Amino acid sequence: MAGSNKIAVFADAESGAAAQFDLLNRNYAGMKLGDAIRKWSGDNSSPGYIALVSSATGLAPDAVITPELLASPQGITLARAMARQEAGRESPLTAQQWQA
Repeated sequence: MAGSNKIAVFADAESGAAAQFDLLNRNYAGMKLGDAIRKWSGDNSSPGYIALVSSATGLAPDAVITPELLASPQGITLARAMARQEAGRESPLTAQQWQA
């Protein structure tokens, strides 16, 4: 455990991506993007994080995250941008792996 954050370990990167989508759907759908990023990040570096995700997705910080958005190509772009911010580098997953 790093600080007070619980760190999950997955069998493979696709399982980690599936868990990310599950969390987004269960705990963040219905929230504005900026509010969701603040919650997801524990309000850590939120302005830069929100700007990165907004730029990558074309979503305004006040855009509402919906299950439909998460199931769309834009949802994959959202998850990829979040993963890039979290890891500090591009995800090794291909577009097809993210879709799976």
